[in-house]
Formats: sequence, structure tokens, C-alpha cells
Amino acid sequence: MAVRPAGCDRTEPARCRVAGPAGAAAGSRPAQVGGPDLNQNVDVVEWQNYVTGAQNSLRVLAELTGGFATVNKNDFAAALKRIDAETSDYYMIGYNSSNPDPAKRRRTIEVKVKRPLLEVYHRTEYVLPSRTR
Repeated sequence: MAVRPAGCDRTEPARCRVAGPAGAAAGSRPAQVGGPDLNQNVDVVEWQNYVTGAQNSLRVLAELTGGFATVNKNDFAAALKRIDAETSDYYMIGYNSSNPDPAKRRRTIEVKVKRPLLEVYHRTEYVLPSRTR
């Protein structure tokens, strides 16, 4: 879970500080996308569709886990600064679900904060492991 002032520029961590622990969670590795081997005859549109699909998968995974995906960027310094800013300070929260129904394996998570002008980044759901016999 990450908490930061709304609208702060994550590339400038000093502007994003709030009193007490805040900030953080989950960066992702930049996608390493090149091109097909030189001896392969691959259609350019087909390759672009493949790359877009891979990047979209990274974006969805990052969004569902409270992180971000850095794709189509050559500026790794900015991505690393953002990762540093988001993982410098954080809260770690644990809880026990009040839902006793094991049939409802997919559970949503909602996190609320009372401090104004904060954004919260966290997982949006989890799935209970299947019971093995």
C-alpha cells in the first residue's frame, strides 16, 4: 500500500513527503522489449501487437497489485527515482477477514484514510487458496 499527497510529482520525492510514515509500495521492472531476431521474417504490425499485449499485461498486473509499470521509456533514472520515492516510507497493514464463507474465494480490499489529500495505492483484491483434499 502506498500513500502520498494527491497530485505530487513522484520524481521529486522531497515534494511528496507527508508527516509520519507514508509513501510506497510496489515498483516493477521495466519491460525488456527489443525486436525479433534479424533472420526471422516477422510482420511489423504483428510484432507491435505482441509487444502491446505484453505491456498491457504488465500494466494490469501492476495496477492490481498497487504498483506501476514502466514501459516505452528509455529514462530509467526517472523510473528508479519513482521506485525509490514509493518504497522509502510505507505502512504495512494486516487483518483477518470477517467473511466466514469459504465459497467466496475472491475477496475485495478497500482501504480508507482520514487524512485529506492523500492517495492510497494497494491491492484491490485477493483470492483464497483452493482447499486440497
